[in-house]
Amino acid sequence: MTKVILILSLLTLLGAGGLAVVNRSAFVTTRTDKDSINKEIKKIKDDYDKNYEQQFVKVDEEIKTNATGLQLANSKEELTSSTLRTVMKELEIEKAKEEPLDMEIAEAQKGMDEFNKKFPGIDFDALPGKIAEMETQQRELKSEEDALRAETAIVAKKIETNSGVITRLQEKQTNRVKGVARNASQPLVTAVNDEWGFVVINAGKDSGVSNNSRLLATRGGQVVCRLKIVKIEGRLTVANIDRSTLSAGATVLPGDQVIFQNLQD
Repeated sequence: MTKVILILSLLTLLGAGGLAVVNRSAFVTTRTDKDSINKEIKKIKDDYDKNYEQQFVKVDEEIKTNATGLQLANSKEELTSSTLRTVMKELEIEKAKEEPLDMEIAEAQKGMDEFNKKFPGIDFDALPGKIAEMETQQRELKSEEDALRAETAIVAKKIETNSGVITRLQEKQTNRVKGVARNASQPLVTAVNDEWGFVVINAGKDSGVSNNSRLLATRGGQVVCRLKIVKIEGRLTVANIDRSTLSAGATVLPGDQVIFQNLQD
């Protein structure tokens, strides 16, 4: 029995040793495979890290490029928006300018419609010629009017001149009538002072005698001498005898008539 157990133990040991050898071999193989796997994993990881870094740098560059492009795009968009706003504003201004023109066109069309109602059948193509003809006629009429105005001005000037002449003639005639009236009153020399050489005349301011009057002493229609006024009162005048005008041996006597030398005085 003991021998059997010993054999069984020996067999067990041999089996365990074989199993250990087998297990050791398997362990070595497994470890080798693990190292290979680890190396492969490391290689894959290194390749991944290397490729990842390259991809990261590339993606980063693409991101930066895209960011720059995005900024340019945004700038272009802002410029386009600003340009669009400017164009829209200009369009609004042009539209605001067009509104009065539209109103004028509408008013003109309204006037044309009313004109057509009042004057149907008018050929508008012929209107420019008609208008030109009317303008020519108007210029001719204006020339005639200017000529007539010039003639009228000349006539008016002549009338004015003639009016002045007529006025002067009327004044002259009036003065002549006054002179005749004064002479018709027949003022006389009422006193003579030969020593002092003056006379007294029975006519003064009341008879129209003035300091500018030139008096003559006459007798029988003949002039005796010229008298120079010294003093004038209401109804008498004192005058000196102008001896340089006396004829030889002549003298002024009371009763001699006195007349105005010029009827216009």
